[in-house]
Amino acid sequence: MRECMNAPSMMPVLLIVDDEPNVVQALKRLFRKEALLVLSASSGKQALEILEERPVDILLTDHRMPEMSGVELLSIVKERHPDTLRMILTGYTDIDTIAQCVNQGQIYKFFLKPWDDSQLILEIRQALEYRNLLQANARLNETIRAQNAELKRMNDHLEELVEERTRELKLQNAALELARDILEEIPFPILGVSAEHLIVWMNRSGQRIIDEENRLRLGDAVEDHFEDDISEAIDRVLEKQRPLCLDWRNQRIEILPLKGNFSGKGVILMFREGMSG
Repeated sequence: MRECMNAPSMMPVLLIVDDEPNVVQALKRLFRKEALLVLSASSGKQALEILEERPVDILLTDHRMPEMSGVELLSIVKERHPDTLRMILTGYTDIDTIAQCVNQGQIYKFFLKPWDDSQLILEIRQALEYRNLLQANARLNETIRAQNAELKRMNDHLEELVEERTRELKLQNAALELARDILEEIPFPILGVSAEHLIVWMNRSGQRIIDEENRLRLGDAVEDHFEDDISEAIDRVLEKQRPLCLDWRNQRIEILPLKGNFSGKGVILMFREGMSG
């Protein structure tokens, strides 16, 4: 005999295996009021077929059956369906064999015939609680593994971003160093002036734009060294954001506005020999 019953998918499943119909009916009556989906099979072969079709939480089988014993059935179930809790009903004459199987982990628990109804119900309830704990622990472990994998992926990606950003910064620093060296060696004076008219950068030639004795220093105000018309010209360039040229002491000054992220924050002053024509 093989029987499957429809029930909500979340209801725990108990599979009873016994070749004696009266034993199966007695057990089904016993668990009638329990929140269980009770399935039955009359042989080990039929039980294995049911297990292939759907998951089973607890398998309760008789030991002495034709063709396949309960111990043989549970040994197969352990290999194919390790998440199913395996229980067995047996007589006193089989205790040694059953106890050995329990020690080997093939059987979760065994019960002697004739069984005690109250005790058997209690054991099934406890077994379901135990299985729920195992499933919750498995879900938690899976969540932890997934989170660890995601964390590792994020860390690996972060390391890649850091390495890429480090390479970019090294290139930018090298470019800045090169640009600074080039500007330092340019043979005519160049000054960087902030929107507040403070000298914030200069090359070597720019330090001596006034004379050898009166060198410019970073932080000096433009007005400390240059005439008012240069300060006014700086303001016009900052306002219009267009270059402007003017004459100063037999030199031509080209005032260029800073662009990009520094737009409106300052200007560049370049000094060339000779007056504008």
